[in-house]
Amino acid sequence: MLCNNGPFTFLCQGTKKITGIMLNSPKEDYEIFLNVDCFSKMKNLKIFMNYNVFLSGDIGYLPNMLRVLDWYSCPLQSFPPKFHPKGLRLLNLPYSPIKQRGEGLKHFTKLTFLNLTGSEFLTEISDLSGSPNLRYLYANHCKSLVQVHPSVGSLDKLQVLNFYGCCELTKFPNEVWCKSLEQLDLRNCIKLERFPEIMDKVESLNKLDLFRTAIKELPASIGNLIGLTGLGLHGCPIKELPAVIQNLIALSGCPIKELPASIGNLIGLTYLDLRGFALKQLPASIALTSLRLSGCPMLMIYVDDLIFTGNNEIMFTNTTKKKK
Repeated sequence: MLCNNGPFTFLCQGTKKITGIMLNSPKEDYEIFLNVDCFSKMKNLKIFMNYNVFLSGDIGYLPNMLRVLDWYSCPLQSFPPKFHPKGLRLLNLPYSPIKQRGEGLKHFTKLTFLNLTGSEFLTEISDLSGSPNLRYLYANHCKSLVQVHPSVGSLDKLQVLNFYGCCELTKFPNEVWCKSLEQLDLRNCIKLERFPEIMDKVESLNKLDLFRTAIKELPASIGNLIGLTGLGLHGCPIKELPAVIQNLIALSGCPIKELPASIGNLIGLTYLDLRGFALKQLPASIALTSLRLSGCPMLMIYVDDLIFTGNNEIMFTNTTKKKK
């Protein structure tokens, strides 16, 4: 393993002896000038990690023996044409100019971790059907990202799927078969209008926040998120909740003037956050233990002959609210 306090001539010229490289300089703006074909001579390189060293020079080749490619602000716009790392497991390229054209990740068959966060020129997540072992996919703040290939929805080992802040995202898989999913982050995807059909039972995803999306309705198949207990709808135009959602214990951000009658289907609901909305009344029978109303000046709640205004935070225990 070659660290950045070692002989840089090996990195600049390349050698078959190197199996791992880690660059983490204590100096700002540290720069290494690369020989154009230095990586082509590192046939046995399995680990390359670069956290803050600027490498200047053309990179037309990457070793196919790589298992870990961890490179902050990697200068590559696309992968070299002969880069087929069938043993690659971790690909961490945050804040890079990657565009991922051509065959993309087609040959990354053992990949389990993919991070493209902050890739401002990335317009699509391409076909990932060749990466059936993928567990973690991060593409947060990819501001040019428009579409995610349907194959992503079929990765049944996927645990984390994050697209926070992808403000141009409009095309997301219509169907999601990811039964191992634990985290789905679509917050601030302000142009995303459709929530996918959940095609398999998912037990591990317990919180879903659709903050500032353009999603207008939830499909009945959301009932397959059988572990879902928390739903956030701040800044989201959803007006009705499917009757199949019955396990929620926390609901926040209903952006409406009147709660839908379907909220009565949430038999386990104990926490309701209505801060900042112009509600005038609550449904007649809705049993809660915690209700946040600050910023709802039009709302008045009557409980056991007591009156609460919409500027209170109210804690209830085994009570039923009454409409006036």
